[in-house]
Amino acid sequence: MSVASHAQGSCACGAIKYAVILPVKWCAHCHCHACRRNHGAPIVTWFGVANENFRLSGREHLKWYLCSDEAKRGFCMDCGTPLLFMSTRWPDEVHVTRASLLSEVSIMPGAHLYTDQRADWFPFEDSLPHCEKT
Repeated sequence: MSVASHAQGSCACGAIKYAVILPVKWCAHCHCHACRRNHGAPIVTWFGVANENFRLSGREHLKWYLCSDEAKRGFCMDCGTPLLFMSTRWPDEVHVTRASLLSEVSIMPGAHLYTDQRADWFPFEDSLPHCEKT
């Protein structure tokens, strides 16, 4: 059985597509207030990939929302799917929503981030490490 060397994903309508060269740098569940508000979900699962290992098509459908002086979030302006996060804090990588992957690949979360901001109404229990801050 061969191991995949690439993974592909897209927004819900398919206007924006991306490909990543595997393996990714990390994958984690984020519980921060900003992710919850921007995604309308109790957690958002992200993976990080080096900029040079990320390819994007359909850029004309990508809209960036400047969420702070240091960060921006990318989403499809046609269907609204949130896809990307970039920050000066991690200048050499792009963060991609795990749920937008179309490929069946083993990119599994390794931690929970910002658990100090978690939604009290969303209980979770697993064996992954919990980090209050990153």
